[in-house]
Amino acid sequence: MRDHIKKRSKDSYTIIVPLGRDPATGKYRQHWETSQGTKVTAEKRLAELQLELSAGAFIKPEKITVAEYLIHWLDDMAKPRLSPTTYECYRYIITRHINPSLGKIPLAKLSTSAVQHYYATKLKQPRIDGKGTLTARSVRAHHRVLHRALRSAVTGRLVAYNAADNTEPPVPINKEMRPMTESQMMTFLSHIKGYSYYEMLYLCLFTGLRRSELLALRWDDIDLDNGHLTVNRALHHIKGQFVISEPKTEKSKATIALTPSTVDLLADYKQRRIGESFLWVAS
Repeated sequence: MRDHIKKRSKDSYTIIVPLGRDPATGKYRQHWETSQGTKVTAEKRLAELQLELSAGAFIKPEKITVAEYLIHWLDDMAKPRLSPTTYECYRYIITRHINPSLGKIPLAKLSTSAVQHYYATKLKQPRIDGKGTLTARSVRAHHRVLHRALRSAVTGRLVAYNAADNTEPPVPINKEMRPMTESQMMTFLSHIKGYSYYEMLYLCLFTGLRRSELLALRWDDIDLDNGHLTVNRALHHIKGQFVISEPKTEKSKATIALTPSTVDLLADYKQRRIGESFLWVAS
């Protein structure tokens, strides 16, 4: 049987798509889906289904569980758009927390009340290090991952609504940051002068770079003549391997001005690192 569309009533069509034989039973399978609107709308949806099938991205809604969908979403849809560290964070939240709790529920039957109960339960769960329970900030991160994944499920018409939409995730209490004062910075630098990575910490204090950005710096990223550096990449340590990621867009690249003292420090440091491309190499 070929793909086809049947008119059910005014502004309502049924889309029928063959899925081939079930490898377990040998029976032919079909996907039936209702499309509200004009025939053109139904034809457009049929074309989307055909594209998903040809790309191996189609998932039959009534069969898939929350766990199966989240793994599919994570690896096939989210991973290409996430940085390596964000991907690992999402993967940990899904495999360590969400799937063990909600994974067996059929995706189409996941309810708002089930998601809300999940948040409440997680707030009482002990942390891995034994230091209290999960924080509101941690559980809110679970909400962000689940909400984003379910939003894709709605877009793909796997579910009718986002079960995380009308929930009330816990609100974290933001603690006021207390950055170092200039006096404290100078005291800290005076105590570590002469030690390994003094220059790295100096640069960190005077630029505010993230650790991953700092570790990935090459001399090609630094313009000592004009007194600035450009963030072109980040270095991550994931599962025992070092991974370098590039910015998602050109706008993600940041150019940061260097103080005269930082320029002098790096110029002197560069003389001691002749022939090396990265700034920081083990001594």
